[in-house]
Amino acid sequence: MKIDVFNKVVKEQLLVCEHLLTGKGHEYAPDAVDESNIDRLAHFKKAAAIIDGTPKEALLGMLTPWDVMQDIRHTDEDPESPRKKNKRDAKN
Repeated sequence: MKIDVFNKVVKEQLLVCEHLLTGKGHEYAPDAVDESNIDRLAHFKKAAAIIDGTPKEALLGMLTPWDVMQDIRHTDEDPESPRKKNKRDAKN
């Protein structure tokens, strides 16, 4: 892959991630707005405290068993279903 194509792919993926993260924030912390002190990562930090780990480790712990189980149960699922969309979001 030529460098200009690679750079374009990277920029496009960064935009996807930016839109995903800013949009998903409203699901994780609907009351979090510029004027509030609500932490968008509060749920992940609470889970991290429970497992004595980091928020990133807590997220992985939340995704992995659920994801594997759902893949086994929903092999013929519509690719536009909410579960499949959430899985794509997690990959980004």
